[in-house]
Amino acid sequence: MKVFQTPLLRNFQINPALLEKPQTLPFDIPADKKENIISLLLWGMNVYHPDFLALDYKEIESAAGNRHVERIKGVTVDKSTLLSISVRSEKELRIALKAGRRIPSLMTVIDILDPEVPASRRWLFQLKNEAVDAIRKTIYEDKRIDEMLLDGGAFDFALKNFEDPIDTVEFLDLVISARSEDKEMEEAIDVAFISMVSDKMSVLKTNQVKTLLSLVVTDSMPDIQRLTALSEETISRAIDGLQLQGLVHLRGETPVLPLYLKNLKKPGLLIGVVERMAGKMERGEFDEVDEFYFGILKEIKPKGEMIEQPVMRAETMRAISYPFLEIEELYTLVISLKAPFMGDVAKEIENSDRLIEIVDEVLFKAIDDRIRGIALSVRALAYMKKGCLEKSRRDIDAAYKSNPEVLNLLVPFYLSYGNLYRERAKYKGAAECYDHALKLTERSGDELGVARALIGVAEVRLGQANYKEADELVKDGLKIAEGLGKSGKSVVARALNTRGGIQQMIGDTSLAIAYYEQALSVSRVVYGDRHPVVATYLNNIGLAWGDLGDPRKAIEYFERALSIDRHLYGDRHPDVETYLNNIGSAWHALGEHKEAIEYYEQALSIDAEVYGERHPAVATYLNNIGLAWGDLGDPRKAIEYFERALSIDAEVYGERHPDVATRLNNISGAWYALGDSRRAKTCLQQAYNIFREFYGDKHLSTRKVKKSLDALNE
Repeated sequence: MKVFQTPLLRNFQINPALLEKPQTLPFDIPADKKENIISLLLWGMNVYHPDFLALDYKEIESAAGNRHVERIKGVTVDKSTLLSISVRSEKELRIALKAGRRIPSLMTVIDILDPEVPASRRWLFQLKNEAVDAIRKTIYEDKRIDEMLLDGGAFDFALKNFEDPIDTVEFLDLVISARSEDKEMEEAIDVAFISMVSDKMSVLKTNQVKTLLSLVVTDSMPDIQRLTALSEETISRAIDGLQLQGLVHLRGETPVLPLYLKNLKKPGLLIGVVERMAGKMERGEFDEVDEFYFGILKEIKPKGEMIEQPVMRAETMRAISYPFLEIEELYTLVISLKAPFMGDVAKEIENSDRLIEIVDEVLFKAIDDRIRGIALSVRALAYMKKGCLEKSRRDIDAAYKSNPEVLNLLVPFYLSYGNLYRERAKYKGAAECYDHALKLTERSGDELGVARALIGVAEVRLGQANYKEADELVKDGLKIAEGLGKSGKSVVARALNTRGGIQQMIGDTSLAIAYYEQALSVSRVVYGDRHPVVATYLNNIGLAWGDLGDPRKAIEYFERALSIDRHLYGDRHPDVETYLNNIGSAWHALGEHKEAIEYYEQALSIDAEVYGERHPAVATYLNNIGLAWGDLGDPRKAIEYFERALSIDAEVYGERHPDVATRLNNISGAWYALGDSRRAKTCLQQAYNIFREFYGDKHLSTRKVKKSLDALNE
């Protein structure tokens, strides 16, 4: 969707007198973009009724020595002429600039055709700023576009990262397209960036892509050779090609990325770009690029300065193995589909990449809609296992359109999407998927599916601290599941566990333990003693005992949960790090702070690896490490960890969430320990306001903070 057609930007006006000279088009701007920039100039100077005249240097050379020039090659030039002069050397540039002062024109633009000729980019930045101002006016003054579709974040990103107006306008177009699909602003910015960059990179040759990705982490020829295993000559040719595409600037002999491509240091954005290129490049070429980019990720991650955005965390999570009933059901349902290639699928069901290869081969040849629908269902499962939920959703929706036989797959697929989005704290996406599943189940009369969907939405509301709605929803789901007898037992256990979570969050921990114990009892009947669901409920009981002030009893439950999941998943699984963190918390409560930090650091290492560094669980571990450092007598180090946790929670939940209040409360305590009562009071007041808004005056958290605040005010 192209929003900003030039005529729409009627506020786009350029005063040539305000543009600094020399007004040059650098060599490393592609020819088509140069044409677009000239078109933008002409539109911006429309009030002057400009005529455009493009000349080669040789066509103005003879005019350079004349004092007054009125015609060139029979064409009249005057103060309404926009003159473009092509040059190939510094000498030609100097002469063209001299001639430009003697030729009457509205503006003279020097189009540089040789990489050795230096050029100023300053006026390109000025044009960019003018274009952005025009877009602001189109939205906020002309009201031609809904002002909710763009805000300061998009404009700030555009102004900061792009060098010329064409890229800027294209980027803002793409942001609006993403926003019109109900994406949040931060996600829309990422989607627009990924779309732009992947489109530019997907037309490159393999060696050019390798060289470009190498420039993300280095700019020295030896390092590029080390990363790519390409010869210096091959790399030089690749850089020449990248420069012609405008994807590399040369600073002397050193290749430098344009500003916007430096964002590829964010691993999440790089993942998104490469994933999107998969559908645009030849398979063989992409496979080579795909293999190479994993090496680049390893180079980026140790540097660790850039942080992945939430929209990309969802696509970088490793293969799932969560104990969701719907996923287990999907394996059975998908394998039961009847098609000639399903024997190969059954053999490779644990190998997601191989499943995708099998399906791609089938789709390349298949014309029968039934076969295509089954193949797309298999690929949807493979993408889900890889954590690529958007691709999975695309494939299962397309599968149903091709083959209505896969209707019975839609509910478990969408319930699974909801579960996985919720695990990643992407509550909007989770709610959308649960609601879609609910609509499907209500039409089909699938009562078990209705119960699962209701409980899923309840868990989302629990995560959003909307406890009243969560309890109403889970009661409805529990009632339906209990009426289904044996087939509903697993859902009954899940509902009881969710009710326990609600009670724990509103402060009735004894009742929470009662619900958790019921959930544990039912789950053992359904799954046996060594199942991840059982481990989850053991962990929840441990948390509740910790809240009741018995950390040793809590450790007993945590250790039992840890033992189950280490046996099932190994040492680097998300549930393993959860239990490690909880054991650390219990040791912390017992006053064993160094042992607590050891467990916390293990948990943090796993979680940052699996989810990325901007996930709520990471905030939990950072917060806990901060608490331990504070108890060890280092409040400044504690504040460092608390503030990192606060940044993540405010980003994920918004600034009015109880977890944000908890971080603020902890920061307050650290400032007080340092003797800074003013900062301590400010943070504590913010925490109190949030707790009171969510829980009311009688909740334990509200009362604790109020007591501390009163003490500071005395």
